[in-house]
Amino acid sequence: MITKTGSLKLCALLGAALFAGLLAACTEGGDPAMPGETSSSSSSSSSSSSSSSGAPAMTEGKGVPASCNGDEGGVVPTNAKELNAWLQKRAYECWAHESAPHPSAGPHGGMVQTYLNAALVASLEQKNAEHTQGSVAVKELYGQDASGGVTGWAVGVKTQPTSAGGDNWFWYEVFTAAPSDTAPYASLGASICKNCHAGSDKDFVLIPFPLQ
Repeated sequence: MITKTGSLKLCALLGAALFAGLLAACTEGGDPAMPGETSSSSSSSSSSSSSSSGAPAMTEGKGVPASCNGDEGGVVPTNAKELNAWLQKRAYECWAHESAPHPSAGPHGGMVQTYLNAALVASLEQKNAEHTQGSVAVKELYGQDASGGVTGWAVGVKTQPTSAGGDNWFWYEVFTAAPSDTAPYASLGASICKNCHAGSDKDFVLIPFPLQ
């Protein structure tokens, strides 16, 4: 049988143990956890851990290649002078593109290599009857020997939601890589361009897709 003196000693021991536990919890950073809860420090640690090792970082801009760092070069101009200045910066080189220059299958002659912006890639993947407004294709022209570098460009820019028989595409082709304010072909609905591209079943885009 526990005597009154023994009971007092037992209570004192239990009280000391409880106080020591509370003191330890506080010195470790925060209030002691209640049953069914975790301490704020452990919760923060868990949250921090999941954010650092969770989902992969997303690319800026819908469908824009990571190599573009979220920037495809801004709005592609639709007049000869500004478009040529834009091409000189080569911002399109981070776009989805053919793996290497190859002989042209069309009237461009020589070797070519094509680049597509994210809007056109997404539209081609979805097999849209009408490509998205703002879809752009840039074809580098190389002449007969690609080792000589770019000798010009052919560009198509869709300016409206509907193609209107090719009249709402801005067509551009120039046969020099030097800065130029003019081009042999640079207009909405350029006849020679739209008539050639009218043979496409992909809304005036003749480029084989998926890109090779």
